[in-house]
Amino acid sequence: MEDYYEYVFEDYFNTIKEDSPVFARMVYDLGDVLHKYDFWKAGDVSEKEFLNAWDEFCKKWDVKEPKDLDKRVFDYW
Repeated sequence: MEDYYEYVFEDYFNTIKEDSPVFARMVYDLGDVLHKYDFWKAGDVSEKEFLNAWDEFCKKWDVKEPKDLDKRVFDYW
């Protein structure tokens, strides 16, 4: 799965960076968080390591989780 993520995110990064370098960097950084998530679920890293990666991403990009996130996501699907 890691190779797929690398391919997809590298492709997104290269496509987006010409239009919006900042958004491209965010996509790239999110790819790192998804790798940690994938490794955590596979048992290769601890949950704490994944959560640390997520926290670092949130701090860097000033991400706040909305209180109604679950409702909005599930209403969409």
